[in-house]
Amino acid sequence: MREFEERGAYDLKGVPATWTLYALCGADAASRTAVESAIDQMMIGDRAAVALARRAPRLLRALARVSRRQTATPGREHRSWAAKESPARD
Repeated sequence: MREFEERGAYDLKGVPATWTLYALCGADAASRTAVESAIDQMMIGDRAAVALARRAPRLLRALARVSRRQTATPGREHRSWAAKESPARD
């Protein structure tokens, strides 16, 4: 039978109410293998994107906006474009 150890009650972001969290303990916990860290699984491009996001988050957001505009479906305008191009109301 699996045994769990209580880790306390927490308010989780985006989840209503307070939740009690538990951790696996005993022999089952000892037999589990550790999960590899994300950095071990990243390719060089992924590492560059993470480094850029940490050092210059505004620049990365701007690049993402530009790429979304370039890949937009023809005939469907981005919301910010539609707002700029809409005729002035009297």
